[in-house]
Amino acid sequence: MKRRRTVATAVVIVAIALAGCIGPFADSSPSDEVLDADGEYTWDADTDVHVTVDVGSYAAVYDLDGETTFELSQRSYYRDRAVDIEAVRFQYPNGTELTGSDLEISQSRSTTTVEVPDGNGTLAFTAPAGSKEAIIPGLVEGSYTIELPENHRVGNFFLSNVRPSNDDSDRTDGRQVLTWEATSSDIYIQFYLSRDHYLFYGMIIGGIGIGIGGTLYYRRQIRQLAERRRRLAGELLDD
Repeated sequence: MKRRRTVATAVVIVAIALAGCIGPFADSSPSDEVLDADGEYTWDADTDVHVTVDVGSYAAVYDLDGETTFELSQRSYYRDRAVDIEAVRFQYPNGTELTGSDLEISQSRSTTTVEVPDGNGTLAFTAPAGSKEAIIPGLVEGSYTIELPENHRVGNFFLSNVRPSNDDSDRTDGRQVLTWEATSSDIYIQFYLSRDHYLFYGMIIGGIGIGIGGTLYYRRQIRQLAERRRRLAGELLDD
């Protein structure tokens, strides 16, 4: 019986591995169509890293600092998962550009690995983001600029979150722009629509108003009930 269980367990493990759930069988490479897709990037930024976040995606440009191999992963509940990238571009210092299919790019369930030919070049790619949040990989140490989606912002303690905290904030062409003077960690940003700010406080004020109105109503009811009891007690005494 024990032998049968052992064999059955081994068969299940092999089946899972072959399905790409664990082990090296999960390694693959994104298609050339995905890697070579068109992307819009800011190549002439004043900071080492420039990221433009839109609802559902972000476009990142990294001025590399000698490294040639990069691993992109994000923590998801109980494990790391690979970052799905597309529209990959690499620029040599002289401006010559390579597309993603010209680079060594592989992907497992937990990590996307990118190898570039020159550590002094510039790497750009597009990756998914949430409707109101984004996680930007800290691939290089240096200064970062992140443009939030148009009409979105951070700054409300209850509606937004930025980790690590940014050093400065500005607005350009309807976008809030956050900057970090120096960081090497992943940057997490939770943002909100500008109108959500007013809706949020409107709901709070409305809730306070309802609470005050309800309190006054019940206090009046209690006073009326007490008055009825006093009148009833007086009538009984008179009898």
